Amino acid sequence: MTEDRLEEFLLRLENRMDSMNLSLVSMDKTLAVNTKSLEFHIKRTELLEKEVKLLERNQNRVIGAFIVAQFAIPVLMKFLF
Repeated sequence: MTEDRLEEFLLRLENRMDSMNLSLVSMDKTLAVNTKSLEFHIKRTELLEKEVKLLERNQNRVIGAFIVAQFAIPVLMKFLF
């Protein structure tokens, strides 16, 4: 290779490397944003799961109260009337 061709080749190689570096920087920024978003959604999901567990417990209590009421009301009606 002549010196001019070698210089041209090195310049193109350097340009490609710069382009790849810019792409990597862009990927790093995107990864950072996505990581923050994921952390937010994980926290939100954990909070919602806790709320669902509380709702399930309360639902079971309400269902239990209705079951007891189905048996207790007729018995009370007999004693009251």
